[in-house]
Amino acid sequence: MTADNREAARKAEVLILSVKPQYYAEAIAEIRDCVSDDQLIITIAPGKTLAWLEEQFGKPVRIVRTMPNTPALVGEGMTAACVNPYVTEEEKAYALKILESFGKVEIVPEHMIDAVVAVSGSSPAYVFMFIEAMADAAVAEGMPRGAGVSVRGPGGVRQREDGHGDRETSRRIKRYGLLSGGNDDRGGPCAGGGDSAARSLRR
Repeated sequence: MTADNREAARKAEVLILSVKPQYYAEAIAEIRDCVSDDQLIITIAPGKTLAWLEEQFGKPVRIVRTMPNTPALVGEGMTAACVNPYVTEEEKAYALKILESFGKVEIVPEHMIDAVVAVSGSSPAYVFMFIEAMADAAVAEGMPRGAGVSVRGPGGVRQREDGHGDRETSRRIKRYGLLSGGNDDRGGPCAGGGDSAARSLRR
């Protein structure tokens, strides 16, 4: 193990770039002289295309561009991936094996990656918010928080016993800028809809 990015880049067979997208140019500038043409580079960065990545490295490199989602945290992720022309079939299979260690993987054309970011990467936050709202409604009706949250969320992500699991998940997605629009706070339709639906069913 090392905290030196350049040393890691020199020694790695597979290099996974998992910094936030806004730091990609800086991170690549630091390591590009240490990266060889036989290394496999896996990226996780919305908006950073294969062409842009190749330009940053300034030389032919083997790149697998990926977009996983939050359920990968519990081994139930759904990852979309695409590769540049330098990646061989054997290397692609190896990359898929790595990605399948935390869920399922689908190879897609690169032009579909942005849709994956919206639908698979960001939209689950709304589902988590709905689950959270239903749990809040149960508490409002008199159930203890720990008893009202035995709901299995997307990809197997469960509420913790204190009832804040899905709340923390949705906030994590929003904190990284993956959820946008006018309905991403507690006043949105997911919160109101979950609460009102639960109350109407009780009546």
